[in-house]
Amino acid sequence: MTYAHPDDLKESDRLLRDHWAGNTDYYIFESRMKHTAGHWVWVYDAGQVVEWNDDGSPKRMVGTHLDITRQKEMALQLSQANKELAELSYVDALTGISNRRAFDCKFCELVSATRRTRSALSLMIIDIDFFKQFNDLYGHEQGDHAIREVARQVAATLPRRTDFAARYGGEEIVVLLPYTPKAGAIAVAEKIIEAVHRLQIPHVYSDDKGCLSVSIGVATANEAYDDLFQLADQALYDAKHAGRNGFRVKAAD
Repeated sequence: MTYAHPDDLKESDRLLRDHWAGNTDYYIFESRMKHTAGHWVWVYDAGQVVEWNDDGSPKRMVGTHLDITRQKEMALQLSQANKELAELSYVDALTGISNRRAFDCKFCELVSATRRTRSALSLMIIDIDFFKQFNDLYGHEQGDHAIREVARQVAATLPRRTDFAARYGGEEIVVLLPYTPKAGAIAVAEKIIEAVHRLQIPHVYSDDKGCLSVSIGVATANEAYDDLFQLADQALYDAKHAGRNGFRVKAAD
């Protein structure tokens, strides 16, 4: 008791009394104990009553203390590594922003949240204009650089921590704007187009200024959230057919 960690005493006492009451065959508990050198170590504590008093109370127990500090540390390291691996599985390796898997999870989360509050949810699909021609002319390395820079500008342009950007695939980036009506989404789309222009990435097949540009499809919903992606995709199609380097908006309801 003198060397037991105070935070473990309540649970160890419960398990011990449970064993004394005959509810378990053994007393087993992993706890922290003070080492003679002064630091805490993890101990696998196992014991059993081997002799009882006439009144049924425990008279004598035998058991062992096994130092499992190393195993605990390894388990902690493994848990941390698994956590980091799980986090990486939601990050796009090229851009450093979230990936499609993360978007799918976030979309479901935000749809559920906004449906409860009956709030507006806006979604954008951002596509780099004439990206195939860009890759063919400047090479895939420059293509990757362009995607990274556009993703960085999109993420930096989002005004709130609750806004969400992800690389959906290829040169497409998707943005979720919770609690954002049509006017707010339009304002963000305009800022993204301006931010990409400021990059001044040469692209002779793009806009009339010879710089990389993007087209954006915007969709906003207050109830029919399940139609958002399809509507944003249709709006993106309209933006491209309107001459690119711009955006179009569709509302779900």
